[in-house]
Amino acid sequence: MANIQEQLIQEHASLIVEVVEACDDEAKTAQLLENLVVAEQNGWGKLCGAIRMILDGAREREELGDMDVEDEAIAQAMLMGIADPATLPQPDGNANPMLAPEGLAGIIASAATGEENALQMLARMDTDLAESPIPELQQFGQTLRRLLNGERNADSLTLGLDERTASLINAVLDELNKLGV
Repeated sequence: MANIQEQLIQEHASLIVEVVEACDDEAKTAQLLENLVVAEQNGWGKLCGAIRMILDGAREREELGDMDVEDEAIAQAMLMGIADPATLPQPDGNANPMLAPEGLAGIIASAATGEENALQMLARMDTDLAESPIPELQQFGQTLRRLLNGERNADSLTLGLDERTASLINAVLDELNKLGV
């Protein structure tokens, strides 16, 4: 079980660190709260609720309410990181897990209907990706823009992308298809 928890914590390392950092930074808290609105719409309700409680000062697991095993491991890692920053996982540059294929598709679908928080989140992502020194991330940002504009041809969207990025785009397309977008 510990191995599974460690894996969950590492997969969600950037989110864990982001929450811990936001506890001491009002600007980061404000941005994180905006992102939670979209994340909650994409099925992260209980974890988002726990994160809000942590940002409001909750420091004991019992204060966070009922969660599944995954959410509990993530929330516990956040609480441990607040108590002792040395326990924080190293993000290794992983993306926020709320932006997995399901999350990205949900954000794109919401943005396509004009939902303000989703549009703002995509705009920030677009800026960050465009300014990245990593060409693959720049290409990913351009492809997300094309998805938001309604393009759905997998061959065209993945042309020239590395295998990992193409796989992610295909997964996002599958999720958008499930959503009927």
